[in-house]
Amino acid sequence: MQFNQHSWKEHEHAELTNIAAQSQVPAVVVMTTMIGGPYFGIPSALIRDGIWKEMLPAEKAVYIALLHESERFHSRELQRTDAELTALCGQSSRALSRARKKLHEHGLIVYMLKSTGYLYVICNPETGQPYPGSPRQAIVYMPAEDFSQRKQQESAKPSLVGGVPLKWN
Repeated sequence: MQFNQHSWKEHEHAELTNIAAQSQVPAVVVMTTMIGGPYFGIPSALIRDGIWKEMLPAEKAVYIALLHESERFHSRELQRTDAELTALCGQSSRALSRARKKLHEHGLIVYMLKSTGYLYVICNPETGQPYPGSPRQAIVYMPAEDFSQRKQQESAKPSLVGGVPLKWN
């Protein structure tokens, strides 16, 4: 099926509405960027909680590249080589290695070395843990009054990648 910009928005809205309707969480809004088109969003907690101002330029570049790839491939779980990330963000291998460690310390990602690069999982910056559920499932925004309940639910679940507990590097 081919989409023009208008029909794509209708399709995307219908898909997000369907996901929200299937969610077991009442009265929620599915997170999405409001601009539409060729854009992607970043978690507002990154700015609101002051993480962004603490990050070095290389950390910002790598994180934005990971968010871009997450949006592009519709998954918060990504396997990338250093060469692939370097091509996207322009950082040296050394800067990439330091940024990866700092992003983990900031609670923005978890990562694991694999035989074909690194497996990255985008985390919820408010909890420092991977989002619950499938990494291909849309994130559901919860109003502030419901956030504390969700935070308790998330902290009770172990961090898993492909059904295997993550080792924190």
